[in-house]
Amino acid sequence: MDAFPKVDSWTPLALTALSWVTFSFTVSLFALAQEIGPVVWAVWCSALLLGVFVVSMAWARRMQAQRLLGYFLLAALLLAVPFGESVAESFTDELFRLKGGATYRLAASSPGASVLDATILHFEPDDYVNVSKGVGFQKAKHLYCVAPVMSRKEQRAVSFWVVGYDCCDL
Repeated sequence: MDAFPKVDSWTPLALTALSWVTFSFTVSLFALAQEIGPVVWAVWCSALLLGVFVVSMAWARRMQAQRLLGYFLLAALLLAVPFGESVAESFTDELFRLKGGATYRLAASSPGASVLDATILHFEPDDYVNVSKGVGFQKAKHLYCVAPVMSRKEQRAVSFWVVGYDCCDL
């Protein structure tokens, strides 16, 4: 009897692939599914219980490859939570803020500080983009420009600016 049982040639590949898929799926859940937080944690807890079950069954039956699989799954699940939270905080939080941001209809003469949470602004029909007061610069083949949004009524200060490229003839 060998001290180390024989391992199929596909076993290391399968262990690595299953652990990587588990890690990637868990990171994706925590990074992208913030709106359904309780479901994410329920799936994570279920997967953690499955990993513990695999380890305990492998110990009982003395199956080395399955024991390693269980440990790799548990490690992938435990490492994926902080990594997924970090990805969410660094990248996807802003996406969800923009997706759920406020939309306002206002006049160009309104103070900009009153709509700091805005993601979409609709201006009054008589407001316009004053390209004559815009500035821009050319880089490569694109013209990058910025121009104020103005009201045809009296306006003391400019609060809103339109920014874009290849959109005006400065």
